[in-house]
Amino acid sequence: MHLSVCEVFLLSANPNIGLTGILNIENRTENWKTSQFFSPLSKEKQLEFVEPLTLRTKKPLQTNSGSKAAPVRMELFWKGVRDYRHSLIKGKVEQEHAKGQRKREIAKEVDECLASRFWERYKCCFKNLGCQVSKHKGFWPLVTPNYSISEDFRDEKNRDIKELLYNNLRNTEMDIVFETDDHLLIGEAKYESAFGTNGKLVLVHQLIRQFVTASLLIKVQEEREKVVVPFLIVDDEKWAKDTDQVDFMLCQKWLFEDNIRTWKDLCAQLYG
Repeated sequence: MHLSVCEVFLLSANPNIGLTGILNIENRTENWKTSQFFSPLSKEKQLEFVEPLTLRTKKPLQTNSGSKAAPVRMELFWKGVRDYRHSLIKGKVEQEHAKGQRKREIAKEVDECLASRFWERYKCCFKNLGCQVSKHKGFWPLVTPNYSISEDFRDEKNRDIKELLYNNLRNTEMDIVFETDDHLLIGEAKYESAFGTNGKLVLVHQLIRQFVTASLLIKVQEEREKVVVPFLIVDDEKWAKDTDQVDFMLCQKWLFEDNIRTWKDLCAQLYG
């Protein structure tokens, strides 16, 4: 019996079916589910998926048959700041034909420069974020250095707030990312798990951290301005809307309700 991608996905999510993986063990990791779903998407299917996510932006993506299709690029498990840093270091090393100690010096110089650039743009673009999070009903009380813009803070390893923020940004991963000429669409896929929270970070909440990271990276690159468009893929839309992080994102108008999708609905849309 031949099964479509949609059927395989839905069957594997149903414990009563008995469809199992390697060594008869179901692979329940979100990355595996995400890869199964998105890796096979053709360019046409990528456009079909992305277009409705942009409808409420100032420049919705147009894919009408009478107009030229806009280019869409997709990557999975994207760490934009980490890889942007790597590209800058690599370019400088190659330019200088640097080796040994000089390579380490270049990496340090790039880190110091990027930490300052991200910090300045963070203070400019998100200076009120800590206050907004504190006032939002449902979140735990914030402690230093959560969403701080104070340069006086240093942690137990004597790292200042710039370095802590920079480390947060470098380590932030987005499950699914699409890029068009006018949009950077950042997706978080959830399967049997909650949205992450870490009270030791500057950017405590996963969805907020992803939005801030994407927004700041666009600013730091100083290239074409793009609208950051978050989207979610979850098992239960109501569960997602009831979470504090999603509620905050909706209140900030960073996330549109229509961009909260379920795996089942997407299977029907793209593989039905």
